Amino acid sequence: MNRRKSLAIVTAAVALGGGLAFGAPGAQAGQQDTPGPSDVSIRQSADIGSWRYQRCGDENWFCLYYSPNANGAGWGYTHADANVHDLLNYRFNNSGAGAGQVVGNNAASAENASWCNVGIWYHANFTGDSNWLAPYQGGNLTSWMRNNERSIRVKDDTRCPGKGDG
Repeated sequence: MNRRKSLAIVTAAVALGGGLAFGAPGAQAGQQDTPGPSDVSIRQSADIGSWRYQRCGDENWFCLYYSPNANGAGWGYTHADANVHDLLNYRFNNSGAGAGQVVGNNAASAENASWCNVGIWYHANFTGDSNWLAPYQGGNLTSWMRNNERSIRVKDDTRCPGKGDG
């Protein structure tokens, strides 16, 4: 096959497929987002608050738990701005199911002990589908977010201006 035909075939493949199989630009090995519900054009978002926070709050403003209903190992964020770009950088740090596991893509429930609305996103850097909790609420992550969460952020212009994305 001559060079012109080869170049035309590669150009057509790139145009149709969106690129060659070299990985996502900027992605680090082992930290690539998994394709999922967030890859469709319609984004899903849900208020998951179904109980008043129980475990989170003595030292933490926001908590994620390995198991549903705020059970299992937990991870807490100690700052009121709840601005965590990538949960793969944290581990569940106490005893119980999931202790020592990476928090990102491993949580089943969350609690918000702050006075701000907090969002939980499917992808790193606050993108994709989301769940959110109103102040002082806890809840189980939705089916599309359970074990698929990568970032959290305060998202509240009214109660918390100047914090997170507020």
